[in-house]
Order: sequence, then structure tokens, then C-alpha cells
Amino acid sequence: MDNVRNPMSLEIAEFDQARDLETFVRIYNQIYPHMQISAQGWIAAASHRSGFWRMVMARQDGVGVGFARAMTDSYDPSTVEVSLGVESASRQNGVGKALANAIERAVAERPERYVRVFLREGNEVGKAMAESYGLRLYATRLRFEGETQDLVLTASTPPNYRVEPIKDWRAAHEVVRLTLRDDPDDLVAPDYKTFRELTVDDPGFVERSNLGAYYKGKLVGITLLRARNGQGEVFYTGVVPRHRAKTLATVLKARSIFEARRQGITNAYTDVHSGNTPMIRANEKLGMKRAVGLGQWVMRAEIAGLNDVRKTPSQ
Repeated sequence: MDNVRNPMSLEIAEFDQARDLETFVRIYNQIYPHMQISAQGWIAAASHRSGFWRMVMARQDGVGVGFARAMTDSYDPSTVEVSLGVESASRQNGVGKALANAIERAVAERPERYVRVFLREGNEVGKAMAESYGLRLYATRLRFEGETQDLVLTASTPPNYRVEPIKDWRAAHEVVRLTLRDDPDDLVAPDYKTFRELTVDDPGFVERSNLGAYYKGKLVGITLLRARNGQGEVFYTGVVPRHRAKTLATVLKARSIFEARRQGITNAYTDVHSGNTPMIRANEKLGMKRAVGLGQWVMRAEIAGLNDVRKTPSQ
């Protein structure tokens, strides 16, 4: 992509790790204070990245003020996921629109079917911008969180089941495939290589907190947790249909967070679709509270149907 400048000395250019990484981390942490990342952590995660990935940076007078990133969605290879961030002091200067125009060019050329954008719950400006490109609100994901020392982590395993760390990751991958068949976000299971990148090969993998529920020796449910800057992200919990309504999701999450607490993790959080009542109740049973404003709006559109708004925005 050629560098793009406008009359306000705004430059949109390809991400240069040596030049832009510290700026990206600073802006990302400003926008997502609960998800603090480090340059070293980003580099470690990037080493496991696969699939399409593109990032552009906005610089004003040579200083980085924003980013836009597009990448193949980990859970759905038919979808490109886009994220965009602008530091607070530059949000009225057309930076966000210029970044969105630039990354939209890259997305419009992709063979995937869908584009998806995650926005902070309540971000009306971002929502309006996404709608201008043809995206529509598709789902709301709620954030639940709690201090691990305050959570209720004593749920009892139902009869005839046992819970223990996952050993067979092929079997765990199959559970993800089965449990995502009726996922309210229409997610699909990643391939096995990507699944490992999200779990055992992730730098934040916490072995004893990645648990399986077994019935007569067969894996029927899992919960997956990874460490993120001292916090425990419970990023997936699923139970196959025949074994639901037996409190297994609650038990799995409780045991997972309990083990994370023993390893020094002081806060745990998870995101859940607003329509997934059983999982919301499981979080509430643990004592997790909804973190209003930290949830996400999920915007989606077919790439072929994106609006052509790629003209240089007026300032």
C-alpha cells in the first residue's frame, strides 16, 4: 500500500515493527486498559500467527496516533476481523476515518466471505462509522469478571463425571467443533493447527487451568484459560449437547479459575453472547459480575457488499 497523506500532515502507512510497535502498544493499552499488552508479549504472540494479517498506522507530523488491523478470524476462516484504535487526543481529526478507508481497501480484496468488527459496548461513533461501510450490529458480547479470591469456586462435579487437565488435544478440538454447531455467534471451529496456537502453543497457556469433563472416559466438555498480564481469560467453555444442563460449565470454570488462582492470577474475566442464558447463569453462580462498558458490539457484513466509501474524507 502506498503511503497516504492528507492536508493535515496525516500519513497512513504500513506497520513497521521497528518503528511502530511501541506506539501500537501504547495506543492499544490506552483503548483497552483491561487488556494491557507488552511489546515482548505482542512479538511472542505474533510468532504463532497464521493466515492473513495486515496493519496500517496513522502518523501525524511523524508521530503515531492510531492503527487499523485486519486478520483472519481465529474461529472462522471465512471471516476477516478488523480492529481500529486512535489515541484520544486525535479522535476529532479524521484519523479514524482515514484508517478505516485504508484497511477497507485491503479487506475488499480478500476472498473471505465476511468482515467482522468488534467495538467497545457503547461506542456510538464507531458503530456509526461501521454502519457507513455497510456493517450492521450482529451480536452483543457481555463481559463478566471478578477477583479470583472473591469468586465462589466450590461447585461439585456431578455423579459419573470427572474433571482433569486436558491431555488429548485432538479430542478437545473435536469438542470445540461439536459445541460450536449451535453457537449464537455462528462461529465455526478453527483447524487443529490454529486451535493449538490458541491453546498449548499460546505464550499465556496455563496447563492446569485447561480442563476437560469426562463421562465414561470420553471427553464431553472443556474450558480453556490463558494468562493475560496477570489476569485469567476464560476464552472458551463448551459442553456437548447430550451432557448439558448438568452444571458442567459451572464446574469447569470454577476448577479452572481455582487452579489459576493457585498460580498467582488475581482476576478472571470472560465474554459471553447476550443470548446465551445458561452461560450467563454459570458466570453469575461463580460470583462474576457484569462489567458494564467492557462488553463488545459485534458488527458484520459480507465483504462483497461493503459500501464504497474509499474517498479521502473531508476534515
